[in-house]
Amino acid sequence: MVATAWGYAETYSILLRKRNSGVLDAASFAASLNALRTEVILDPDFEVLAIDNALIFSSLSLMQSHSINSADAAILTTYLRFQRATSKPCLLIASDRRLNRAAEAEGLKSLNPEEVAAGDIPGWVS
Repeated sequence: MVATAWGYAETYSILLRKRNSGVLDAASFAASLNALRTEVILDPDFEVLAIDNALIFSSLSLMQSHSINSADAAILTTYLRFQRATSKPCLLIASDRRLNRAAEAEGLKSLNPEEVAAGDIPGWVS
């Protein structure tokens, strides 16, 4: 599994919004943050991909081609580079339909977890 620091921060912000809106209580929020940190930061098999200035500048064409925002273009460029550098199958998981359409157009499979039943996700990921 891989992610970008932006993806980690986005997940953190979603958990924070859910706590602030009352969907998550304090204990569930703390447990969720701990699970996120354990799975992404502390797991030696989980890779956090870097997004540097050169990558951001190289992502500008994706903004224009697919009408996506700068963060999504940088993230997509990062995953496309990762896909080209590995022989392993890659799957982008995102709830952003525009990002998913751009990924598919660029040859990267994607999954919107909000559009698939939770029980079906393991089949998609494998």
